[in-house]
Amino acid sequence: MAVRLNIGLVDAAMKADMPMDDFQYYCVHAASTQHYVQIASGACDPYPIGVYQGNAASTRGDPVDICLFGPCIAKVATCALDATESCPIRVGHPLVCSPSGILVTAGSTDTMNAYALEPITTASTRANISIFWLGGFGTSPVASS
Repeated sequence: MAVRLNIGLVDAAMKADMPMDDFQYYCVHAASTQHYVQIASGACDPYPIGVYQGNAASTRGDPVDICLFGPCIAKVATCALDATESCPIRVGHPLVCSPSGILVTAGSTDTMNAYALEPITTASTRANISIFWLGGFGTSPVASS
């Protein structure tokens, strides 16, 4: 039996609040307009709600597919927010949304948004990998400091 992982257990069709065609597999947060989302960033408050799965939303109001819970693909960086440190991502590694909207190693499981379903073994790397998205928990991992 074939298994398709990039579907999520719960996904949603929402609308882009900004051009998102360069942000496939980034984390998103709810925008101020109902049913609209934006890329999760240091300015987003309070939590990322999912992972953007498409790449064709070039204008505000375009439909977007968001993984809200379950297995999907996400952009992940090894260790540091800027992907310059040398440490791997392992299967089962807890991940948290960074201020740039990509997932990085979680400092603790209290604030994890997802966990890795495949490894990144190359240092200083960003890659699109399979993850299990859990949602936004604990203190805001993307709030600006």
